[in-house]
Amino acid sequence: NDIRLLKCDAICRELEVNGGSSTGMEAFAVWGDANSQGEGALLVAGDPDDYATELEELVEAKFETLFRACPSRPTKVLRLLRHLENEKTFNKFVDRDFPGFVERDEMERRRLEAQRLAAERKAREEHEAEERRQREAEQAERR
Repeated sequence: NDIRLLKCDAICRELEVNGGSSTGMEAFAVWGDANSQGEGALLVAGDPDDYATELEELVEAKFETLFRACPSRPTKVLRLLRHLENEKTFNKFVDRDFPGFVERDEMERRRLEAQRLAAERKAREEHEAEERRQREAEQAERR
């Protein structure tokens, strides 16, 4: 499932004690509810320097099984979280640390687009063939 990153002006956690009193605590990253398509949401507030550490902790906790399967902490992947708002530096680290990823991603995107276009073309051709059969059947009935 996809995860959306939503930027907030501020995030406040409200902590309530058994006695009914509550206190607010500033947060810079929290998980939000999934939307109707099942996409999760990460809510962040402040600058990347503010939320990056909390975001790393949230991602590590959510994907703990994947992280445990890694022989070492995926620091290069986690570093990208600090550059989500800056396309130039994000792409710099992707290109440097994951050479060929963007090209493979682009090739996959093109492959999927070609598949989609082929499916649309096939559906259009089938529709046109069906219309042609119907016209021919109508013409045959008129004769």
